[in-house]
Amino acid sequence: MIYYYFNDSRTPSIYEIRNRQTNRSYIGQTVEPRNRWSGHKTSLVRGIHNNRFFQADYNKCLAALGHDNFLEFHIIERLPESTQEKRNQRELYWMREYTKSGYKLYNLDLESDGAYAKSEETKEKIRNAHIGRQLSEEHKAKISANAKNNPNYGLKGKHQSEAAKKKISEGRLGEKHWHYGKKLSQDRLDKLKATYNVRLISPDGEVYDQVFGLTDFAKTHGLSLAGLRFLVTGERKTHKGWKRADDPVIEIDMDPKTKQCSKCKQEKSLSLFNRKTESKDGRRANCRVCQKLYSRTKDKPNTWQKVR
Repeated sequence: MIYYYFNDSRTPSIYEIRNRQTNRSYIGQTVEPRNRWSGHKTSLVRGIHNNRFFQADYNKCLAALGHDNFLEFHIIERLPESTQEKRNQRELYWMREYTKSGYKLYNLDLESDGAYAKSEETKEKIRNAHIGRQLSEEHKAKISANAKNNPNYGLKGKHQSEAAKKKISEGRLGEKHWHYGKKLSQDRLDKLKATYNVRLISPDGEVYDQVFGLTDFAKTHGLSLAGLRFLVTGERKTHKGWKRADDPVIEIDMDPKTKQCSKCKQEKSLSLFNRKTESKDGRRANCRVCQKLYSRTKDKPNTWQKVR
C-alpha cells in the first residue's frame, strides 16, 4: 500500500484510494488523511472493511499478486478549515466527476453522509463514556495476546531505513523537540531529588547520613547512577568501594588498611585492589591501574616497562 499525502497528513481533505490492478477507486473525506488511511489499511488487512466490494477486490488482488502495493492513497482536494457541510458537498462533487469521466467507484451510491466526521456533541458523549473506565484483567490479557501474535501490530518485525531514522532524528532537534522550552515545576524537581534516609560509607571512611538527589550525588562522587540506586535500595551491598551502614552505631577505621602494589611498589588503599578470595587478604597483588596496564600488554611481556 502506498500513501501519497505531500505533507498534508492533518489537513481536512477529499481523498481517493486507487486500485491500480482493477482501475477502481474509493472516494472519501477526512479531517486527518494519515489516520483515515491507517483505518482503511487495518480494516482491509483484517478483512472487516465496511465496503464489501472494496474488501472482495482487495482479497482477490492480494491472493493473485502476493502483496498489497496495488493500492494508492491520494489527496485530490485540500479543504483547510472547512466545515462538515462543505466537505460533504465536495465529496459528492468528486464522486460525480469521477463517474462522468468513466471511472469505476467502490462507493455504493453517490451520496455523502460524512460518516467518519464526528460532531462536537458526539465527541463529548464518547469522552464522557470513557471517563473513569477501567479495563478488566481478562480484557488486558486479550489485548496483550493479540498484540504479540499479530504480525501487523505497530512496528513489530519492521526496521526503519537509515534515511527514515535520520529524518526522525532531525525532526526532534532544537525547537522541534516536544520538550523544548519547557521547565519542570518545583514539585517535579523535588521528586527527582528525593531524599534517601540511608547511611553510606565512602572508600575513604567518610559517612553520609542521607542521600539527597541521586543524580547530583552520583556526579559529585563519580558513581554510576544505576549502581548508586541499587546500593541505597539494598539490591547491592557495595558500589565502587561505597557500602551501606545499616547499624545505628558505626565504627570507622580512620586509618584504612593499605597494601603495596607488586608492580608499581606504591602503598595504596585496599579499595584500589580487586578482590581475590584465594589470597590471604582477599585482594590481588597488583592494583587496578597496574592490572589494567598489564592486561593490555600481557601478549607482549617485554613492553611492560615501556608502558609504565
